[in-house]
Formats: sequence, structure tokens, C-alpha cells
Amino acid sequence: MAAAGCVGGPDEQSVHRSEAEFNLAVGLMEEHNFAAAFQHLDEATHLDPDNAEAHYLRGLIQKEQSERNAATSSFKRAVELRPDMVEARVELASFFLEAGNSVEALPQLEAALRFDPGHVLANLMVGDCYRLQGRFAEARQRFDWVVQKDQALPQVHYDLGLLYLFAPSLA
Repeated sequence: MAAAGCVGGPDEQSVHRSEAEFNLAVGLMEEHNFAAAFQHLDEATHLDPDNAEAHYLRGLIQKEQSERNAATSSFKRAVELRPDMVEARVELASFFLEAGNSVEALPQLEAALRFDPGHVLANLMVGDCYRLQGRFAEARQRFDWVVQKDQALPQVHYDLGLLYLFAPSLA
């Protein structure tokens, strides 16, 4: 509670305690004890509200528990705190894409790719955004790139099938 009242953010002791709580949560997640891990992540974010990694892991647990709104908030907070957190951006974009919202997904993915241009899943999802926006040639280029990087990835073949279904001139 002391950290919440600090004007300039948490003190050094709170930050260290937050890191310790985060590390405990990681260990518990590896043991698949998500309830206990979530409690430690709650404490980590209470002690240091700027602990982006804790917000990201909270989002992963919330996603696993089908708490989409809470997970979305956690991923957004992680990205606000750490704009370079590629995985949080990809998770956030995946929620937007699952809802058919390529307009909100695409900026998250483009930002993720600025930090990690070779991120296969982000590239695949950009192709999905392009396909949903009718930018078929760009989608094909992106999917072709993904196939070159990981041809065993089933999702890229599914996405190519959808692309050819809706833009047969590309086949």
C-alpha cells in the first residue's frame, strides 16, 4: 500500500519486492499453478504498477481463463508501459483479429514488427489483416514470407486457402 501513495512512483524496496513476486509467479506458472501465480502477479502490480512484465503475465493467465476483457486491459497496460514488448502487442492484436477487427489489430502488429521484423506470428497476422481489408496482394506477399520462414505452420496454409477463396485471381 505504501507504493500506491508515493508521488513519484514506487520506492526502490517496492520495486524489488515486485520483482520477487513476479519471479515467484513465473515459477508457479511453470508448475501450472495459475491461481497462485495470479495472486503473486496481483501483488507485483500492486507494489509496482509500472511492472510491464507482470501485467503481461496477468494477461496470459486471464486469457487462459477466458477473461478476454481483463486480458485485453492487461495487455494494453503492458504495451503502455513497454511499447517494445512484442509479445504483448501480438496477444492484443490476436484478440482484435479474433473479433474481426483488423483496423485495431494492424497498428499493434506493425509496431511489434518495428521491434522484431522477423516475428513469424506477427507477420502472419499482418497478412490476415491485409486479407480482411481486401489488400490481397499484400496479404499474399506476407503469407509467402511466412511460408519461407516456417512452412510447417498450419495456420499459414489455412490463411492462404482463405485468400485464394476470396481472391481467386491470386492463385
